[in-house]
Amino acid sequence: MAGVIDAIEGIAALLAGESLTAREAAYRLGSSVETPGHGLPLRVTPKDERFSAVQVALQTESDAVSHVELELREADRPAVADLAAAFGQYMAPPRVHADSPNRLVFRHAVKGTVSNITLIAVVAPCPGDLVDCPVTTVTLRCDAVD
Repeated sequence: MAGVIDAIEGIAALLAGESLTAREAAYRLGSSVETPGHGLPLRVTPKDERFSAVQVALQTESDAVSHVELELREADRPAVADLAAAFGQYMAPPRVHADSPNRLVFRHAVKGTVSNITLIAVVAPCPGDLVDCPVTTVTLRCDAVD
């Protein structure tokens, strides 16, 4: 799973280190970009085949990146343990509903000059321990540098 982890780290580093508009970020990540409507996330056809879908959301007050959502292809889904090895400690916020997916938050997993990136992972249900469960979606949220 090193390949997909490296790809996620690369995207996080890009967002943390460069001041990009949402459209600029979308074109860095994909070969085509669809704009569904004002204020809605840009839908991107990913260049990297390990991702089945990419969305780039805009901040409400500007055209800067709010977050990037990466949907992982089934064959490339890392386990929670793989993300923890790369991004460190995580916390599991309470679930709103019993059937809600598990979400894990890696706060400021990547620190940068433009943004600190918080990684939010959606974990697929599995019969084993949480650390062995596959991650289906990764959101890279751009937080203001303190």
